[in-house]
Amino acid sequence: MKNKTLQVIPAILLLAVLPQFACALDLGVSFAAYNTPDGKPYVEVNLEIASLSIMYKKTEGEKLQAGAEILIMIKKGDKVINYEKYNLQSPLVEVPQSLIDVKRLFVPEGEYELEVTVQDLNAPENKASFRAPLKVEFPNKLHLSEVQLLRNYTRDDSSSPFTKNGYLLEPLPFNFYERGSTRLAFYAEIYGSNKSVTDADYLIRYFIEQENGNHAKSLISTGSQRKKPAEIDALLVQMDISKFESGNYSLTVEIRNIANDLLAQRTVAFQRSNPFLQFNELEITDESLAQQFTEKLDEKQLKYTLAALAPIMSGDDA
Repeated sequence: MKNKTLQVIPAILLLAVLPQFACALDLGVSFAAYNTPDGKPYVEVNLEIASLSIMYKKTEGEKLQAGAEILIMIKKGDKVINYEKYNLQSPLVEVPQSLIDVKRLFVPEGEYELEVTVQDLNAPENKASFRAPLKVEFPNKLHLSEVQLLRNYTRDDSSSPFTKNGYLLEPLPFNFYERGSTRLAFYAEIYGSNKSVTDADYLIRYFIEQENGNHAKSLISTGSQRKKPAEIDALLVQMDISKFESGNYSLTVEIRNIANDLLAQRTVAFQRSNPFLQFNELEITDESLAQQFTEKLDEKQLKYTLAALAPIMSGDDA
């Protein structure tokens, strides 16, 4: 049976918080440049729209549905090199869910700007945009792509846009692992190792460090793999983060030869929320409960406060 934890919020606070959800579209974007065996580079763009930031409306069948207009552009100066413009609709659901999508746009090698704009179809004033420099480059030597963080992955040979190399990859554009997450997964591609590695194999090392402030870091977890030199290879890894406390972290992937020379490196930052890591039921005392705001509410007020939570809860929290 799945456990559900409810965080109680005073009704007066809800009145102050609820209006922001009507016009504060929360957009997460991650992207990476990949190459094909026939030398046709493309940029993969992963999008996520947080469920509580987009307006869901009831359909005729009393289900809920949301939609957004998406515009993805790859630009060089004022010139648009490639773009996708489309409407993204959620499935019919009973409670709001985040919208996720992935698009792949072919572009030649070069330096560009990636621009993404999103508009809520049910609330046109609810918009968000994202801009970032983009470099598409595949030198004639070993090259490591950007590291893409994943929620999860499963074997899948379907034609889903989320499927790659026989796996369905569920992206994590916000780079945030919430309290229910126990595994961190990531995907990357390695190009031209057969042009730079003369040994029988090479080493891939990956490690997670916790950010302690003032540029100080603590090594938390490590792993490694050995691979044979090849024109193109994929890296799909899963790491246990169940015991990671809440905080800021970084994942680093390194490629080294037998002599331990560093050939390539990528680092990606992420956040972890794990509020119940050190939760102890024995620490709940009559004194601690007496200090909670709920102690001052009568039964009628408490029921009202709990009912008021419904509009801002979604998924397994409902």
